[in-house]
Amino acid sequence: FQFTPRGALETDVEMIWLVDGRATEAEVDIEKMIWGYHATTTQDKVITENNQAGIMSSRYRPGRYSEQEGSVLNFQKWYLNQFGLARAE
Repeated sequence: FQFTPRGALETDVEMIWLVDGRATEAEVDIEKMIWGYHATTTQDKVITENNQAGIMSSRYRPGRYSEQEGSVLNFQKWYLNQFGLARAE
């Protein structure tokens, strides 16, 4: 997947499939690949658009991470630390 932001609320997504160069057409089920990626990307689109709508809502208030989001918090700390922007807690 390649994501190219076009603005604060718009992003182009390009998907490229890679298969073994030695694979024959009989070994690569293109219709099954299309079905699988279409099904999952359609679901992902709904999820991300619903998340964005929630964030854009006048009711949205940022808050603490939940206990299930520990890895997200660790990544955020690591990322900010790479730029000397880590916050003391």
